[in-house]
Amino acid sequence: MGGYKSLSKGRSTSKFQGVRTKTRSPKVNKSTVKPILSRVLKKIKPTKEDIRRNHQLLTEVAERLKRATPSDVEVVLVGSVAKGTYIRNKKDFDVFLLFPRRYSPDEIKRIGLSSAKRAFRGYRHTIAYAEHPYLQVDFEGVKIDVVPAYKIENPKEKGTAVDRTPFHTSYVNNHLTEREKDEVRLLKQFMKGIGVYGAELKVEGFSGYLCELLIIKYGSFLNVLEDAAYHWDFPVMIDIEGYYQDEKEILKRFDGPLIVIDPVDRNRNVAAAVSTTSLSKFIFYSRRFLEEPSEDFFFPRKKHISRGRLKTKILSRGTELYAISWKAPKGSVEDILWPQLRRLSRTIVSHIDSLGFKVLGYYYWTDLDDCMLMIEYYPKELPRIQQIIGPKITLRENLDRFIEKHINHEDLYIEHDRIIALVKRKECDLDQVFKRITSPRDTTLPKHLRNMLRGYKRLDLDELLGRYFEQMKEYFLPTIKVRKRKG
Repeated sequence: MGGYKSLSKGRSTSKFQGVRTKTRSPKVNKSTVKPILSRVLKKIKPTKEDIRRNHQLLTEVAERLKRATPSDVEVVLVGSVAKGTYIRNKKDFDVFLLFPRRYSPDEIKRIGLSSAKRAFRGYRHTIAYAEHPYLQVDFEGVKIDVVPAYKIENPKEKGTAVDRTPFHTSYVNNHLTEREKDEVRLLKQFMKGIGVYGAELKVEGFSGYLCELLIIKYGSFLNVLEDAAYHWDFPVMIDIEGYYQDEKEILKRFDGPLIVIDPVDRNRNVAAAVSTTSLSKFIFYSRRFLEEPSEDFFFPRKKHISRGRLKTKILSRGTELYAISWKAPKGSVEDILWPQLRRLSRTIVSHIDSLGFKVLGYYYWTDLDDCMLMIEYYPKELPRIQQIIGPKITLRENLDRFIEKHINHEDLYIEHDRIIALVKRKECDLDQVFKRITSPRDTTLPKHLRNMLRGYKRLDLDELLGRYFEQMKEYFLPTIKVRKRKG
């Protein structure tokens, strides 16, 4: 495995890391890489002042919650702060309210949320949703997620991934050294730099817990990158505790490009949120970093371009843009709105493609107030007639049905061994398409998705760049920077 070092301290390892390729792992020039990693770590590791300030803030948070909750409810800090793997200037913290089993699911939701609201009365808050509803509070410049959950004694007990989160904290703390916690920080920052960090649905990337497990598995940041760059192939399977005997057994239970079995729950894939695109980016940039190490992977330079230059670049592509915006439903939460927006966009794009337009790409976005969908496509208009290829002439019954269906259309003729119909299109441009798919009688979109588009407005290019300039930079400016190889 080239420069890969075996794990130490008697850790359980798995023989599954995807299908091995024959690609050789080139030796990493450590004299070049080490100074880069040292500089990055110096920028991202919390200072003593950061640690003191966070401790003071979280002590106050815990005291507020203890005063507001029943005496038998335990207030527990979880997440990267509890595990000591967080990055400097962290602005969000996770606190769990652990209820005994005697409370019903409805009671932990009701009492948990009302207690959290009471603890932070006067501070702005919203209700968000994962497997349980939880409260997000803006408190002293940071975001506090207060999550009601059951206190379970063993991760094998029936419950949700949320209920098992405290066990994740314990597992990580028992398996990571202080040095390896810095390795986690490097991996998180690398993933942030290349745009694949975060398990939320708008990112579809790697969670903090997944980063921690990868360091537990491989021992260091460079080992993770090296194995990913030169040995991972889809689907990648990692089973740290060796729960499963072979790859077939894993594939019977799980699906996805990356499968990482949760060490505290053999029935859960920690990497379920990771999309094929995010995994591909990680593999690609891992190889690029190892071949040409640079701080730019951790801290990418901002893309500077004026609106005028970006508009010129867009127009030079010779494609068409169809962009719309609309108001998000009131009370929208991120974990629900983003997947709805994704499904809406994919359904519309698939339908447009089926009509004969060529879709080059699309982009959707929301800030929970406004929503936007932009489609890049061609041609601007379709021909007014469409050719429909019918059955073979020898298939008499099918032929008769086809003729009966198309007898009143423009033309019927035979070409080679099939009958062809020329049909007049009802829709030649996207204005007509959107007008139809948003009408109450159309069934292209499910009702709840169609209702999202109520009151949508089409944006011209200037409006699009004026309102969504950063989003259009992300779509139109190249994100993969590659250099010509030497020699």
